[in-house]
Formats: sequence, structure tokens, C-alpha cells
Amino acid sequence: MATGELLPQEGSESIIAEPSSNGERNMLKSRKTVLIVDDDDEIRSFLCEEMALIYNVIDCADGKTAYQTLNKERVDIVVSDIMMPEIDGIELCRLIRQNVRISHLPIILLTAKGTDRDRIEGLQATADAYVTKPFNLALLQTLISNLLLRQEKLRNTFKGNELP
Repeated sequence: MATGELLPQEGSESIIAEPSSNGERNMLKSRKTVLIVDDDDEIRSFLCEEMALIYNVIDCADGKTAYQTLNKERVDIVVSDIMMPEIDGIELCRLIRQNVRISHLPIILLTAKGTDRDRIEGLQATADAYVTKPFNLALLQTLISNLLLRQEKLRNTFKGNELP
């Protein structure tokens, strides 16, 4: 199996395959981790493949599994569908914001629900961004990059290591 290839795990989650050298292992440790949450296997697989080129990726097929994963794994950003079984994306967003350990995580809601009322509901649940399907991959990647950069700047500011 090639390095960086996605490996299936229990509960339909995937992770990046173990790198073969210490240099590759260190590079992957320094990469940010994106949690992709979508019950549509095709969309989730597509997003995982595209994001794995830049980030470490973990994926879940529903909000309940995603929330459990967030409490076990180190994640830097969440990209979640809204309409899912068990716990939907809006409720997942609220659960994340109520959990002091993970409440700082940027959240992007990616959904087919595109009315202004739907957008307002997503943003009231304190999502950082709301993207409607079909979506432009470059737009989504830019949003992820910008939100991660903002988090890094905030982290460095609070540590006293401000970035330009």
C-alpha cells in the first residue's frame, strides 16, 4: 500500500497510512488533521482523497461517530454535512461548541440545504462557514486553509509568538 493511501477502519473511518521513513512520519505529524463527516460515501471518499494530498484525514459517516472521534483524536478542523443519521451537522456543531476541550475547532458545514434560513441556522449553531453542494473544491480548500491559518495565528498570539 502506498504512503498516504487511505486505510479503512472500524466504523467507516479512515486514516492516513503509516509512512515508511522517519522524515515522512515527522512531516505527517506536522500536517493539520481534517475530520470529514458525511453519510454519502461517494462525497466523503472524494473529500478524503482530495484533502489527503494536503492534510491528515479522518472521516466518519455520521455525527455520533464524529463526536466520539473528536473526543479521542487530535483534530484541527471539522468539515461536516448537515443531514445525517444519529446526530446531524447542526447538533454536532452545537456539541462541539459546548465541549470546552474542542470548542475552539473551526467548523465548516457542507450541505445541500441552501436557503437563507438554512444558512442562518448553521451560522447560529456557530459554524465558521457554510458551503452549499454542489461546491467548488478550490473554495472549500481555501476556506480550510484560511481557518487553519487563523487558528494558528490565535494560538501564537496567546503564546506570545505573534506571526506577521
